[in-house]
Amino acid sequence: MKKCFLFIFMCLFIFSANAELKFRPEIENKKIYFQGKVTDYTLNDFTFFGDSREPFYGSGNDDYTATADEWLGFYAELPDVRKWQRVVPDDFSMMSGAPWCDIQFFEQENDHSVITGSEHMRCIDFLVTPKRKGLIPMGTKGTLLDYGSYLAFAPQIKRITLEGRFPEASRTWLPVRSVQTRATSIADLKIMLNEIYARHGYIFRPGGEMDRYFRQQPWYRPRYANVDYLITETEHRNIKLLKELLSPESQRKKALYIQNTTDFCEALKANNIKYVMDNTAEYLTTGADQPINLEKVWQKYRDLMINGGGNCQRDIESYKRYSFLYSEPLGIYYNSTFEFDEEKGKYVLAYVNFDSSCNKEGDTIELEGMMVKREYVIEDNQGQHSDKDLELKTINLQCVAGAMTDQPDWDRYVQLILSPEKYNYYQRFIGKRITLRGKVMIAESMYHVTPVLLNLLEEQNPIIKVADMPARP
Repeated sequence: MKKCFLFIFMCLFIFSANAELKFRPEIENKKIYFQGKVTDYTLNDFTFFGDSREPFYGSGNDDYTATADEWLGFYAELPDVRKWQRVVPDDFSMMSGAPWCDIQFFEQENDHSVITGSEHMRCIDFLVTPKRKGLIPMGTKGTLLDYGSYLAFAPQIKRITLEGRFPEASRTWLPVRSVQTRATSIADLKIMLNEIYARHGYIFRPGGEMDRYFRQQPWYRPRYANVDYLITETEHRNIKLLKELLSPESQRKKALYIQNTTDFCEALKANNIKYVMDNTAEYLTTGADQPINLEKVWQKYRDLMINGGGNCQRDIESYKRYSFLYSEPLGIYYNSTFEFDEEKGKYVLAYVNFDSSCNKEGDTIELEGMMVKREYVIEDNQGQHSDKDLELKTINLQCVAGAMTDQPDWDRYVQLILSPEKYNYYQRFIGKRITLRGKVMIAESMYHVTPVLLNLLEEQNPIIKVADMPARP
């Protein structure tokens, strides 16, 4: 099987404005094979991945989160499984639209598998289930691929799990903040990196640190001296990021960054105006962009960074713990930015957001979206465990002062803070469009899984409106 055929089938269909599937004529008229036999199926006899999900109100996106893990596994076109595919859906990309999948193609040669191609593509382009009775059992999960002169359906033969403490490193393009949330030490970072190799059966140096660690993991099966050919595109990208984060230069920069920004905070608290001005970018003090005039903005400056709740008021030790992973400093104050000044040899304040129109922590707002439940793996002093929370999938969250707006789709999901007795009650609204009233919260704990949260604990009547999702046209 050649990799080049992928570029043919990736254009299998397109979405029209009303979400109906449109197939290209040269694809639509091809015969569809199943286990070497021609069938009477057409493309319209299949439900494509996500097609049965209701689109999110107000956008063209679907809520794919609930179905992604069902497709993680192996697929085979023929009963003897001489040729098969491995599909890994990317659950993080679901936040920004139709999810993408890593798909690898293998052929069995003697006693080992040989990879013949790999691709990173939209899951909806090739993951299908038949929706009528016939040669293929109705509802069977499978891949539908274009082999040039015909299409072939390969059913899922085994659903798999991604083992380890950090399985997201093998299925998701990790932004730095996501790594920061999951890993709390350099040792964690090393495990996250090497789990990628271990999941493919890599043999570590005998007696070495990683060899000793992974031989204690019940899921680890050492088989190969080289697994580079098995690594997916997603994993390659994460390996590059994690190696960069672990580099001595990154660690040196992070230590300097934390020290400089901590000193800046302490100077603000001590009203050390001279230190603050000496460690502010020159263009901020000369009026080029945002003039910092002591008489006019000093108090506002202090209000923003000392009294704002999302900046220097936070525990410096917490910053040191959760900021050590940044490969390039992003601003631990979230609405201010520190950049390295080559001449001074340190990080200085380069930007401050004085936008007073943003929602602030503690403000009461009304927010509309779709109620969803999501599951996360939490690592704390009690070990590793999974946790579920209810979130509002929204597209109308206004800016929030102090929020981690550099995180991709920071405003797409908003975690809900509920009392335990209310949690079960709110689950009845999953999949429904709902408007809630609550207080804005900014993430500050490892149990806060979205940058912005909506606290419903103090509201007597937090539910403003509930509506069923609109039917698909």
